[in-house]
Amino acid sequence: MRVIRDTYELPDDDGDFSSGPSNRGFTLAVWLPLLLIGLVTLGILIGGTSYVAAREREDVFCTSCHTAPETAYFQRGQAAVGGAVAIDLSSFHYQQIRGKGGTIHCIDCHLGDQSLQAHASKWPMTARHAVVWLAGRNTTNAESLTLRVPHLTNNSCIACHRDTLLTVGAANHHHNDLPVAYELWKAGAALVIPPDTRDAQALTARGLTRYNTTVECTSCHLVHRTIEKEHYIDQKTLNAGCELCHQQTRK
Repeated sequence: MRVIRDTYELPDDDGDFSSGPSNRGFTLAVWLPLLLIGLVTLGILIGGTSYVAAREREDVFCTSCHTAPETAYFQRGQAAVGGAVAIDLSSFHYQQIRGKGGTIHCIDCHLGDQSLQAHASKWPMTARHAVVWLAGRNTTNAESLTLRVPHLTNNSCIACHRDTLLTVGAANHHHNDLPVAYELWKAGAALVIPPDTRDAQALTARGLTRYNTTVECTSCHLVHRTIEKEHYIDQKTLNAGCELCHQQTRK
């Protein structure tokens, strides 16, 4: 019979298993400062974000960075609150809401629905604006710090004007045929039946139909354009919005 003998000897209990000097001290010396720097940076980011989030509720804070033409929009709103004619849709909102004791700020129409998706769109834009402003490019290169995320403004409109979108009937098809109206309805929002409707049950049962179009609230309603017309709508702009919607939906 063939016997295989194991000649390997286990080291003593007090033996040294390491192949070299301990690197524990080196690891702590490297990672501890990095950890502290990371925590301080995180604290600064959280503190800065909280500060900006609180101050952006003040219109004068907005206009301290957003200069022309935003300062003109701000002045129109203040004049309208003071009793002057509201010459654009933004100042009309200021006049109507504050005139009834409500509150409205610039950010209310630019923040969207305050969902996580809205904040995910807002903060990269805010960071870009900060870089542009600190570099002085907004004045030296005439680069205005405009809010370049249209769906945020559109979602802000929706937050206050849900009933307008959900009012059923052909007379309001330019609102209730928009995709967002369908999404609100499918999410459980109740339809609004006009008071002069003869068969409210039929309209409720019919519901809304989804049409794919890129038309949004600001496609027809000019927020900062100085026009003194009903609903602050320019007929040329309105026609373009109608044509675009009918072309895209093929209806």
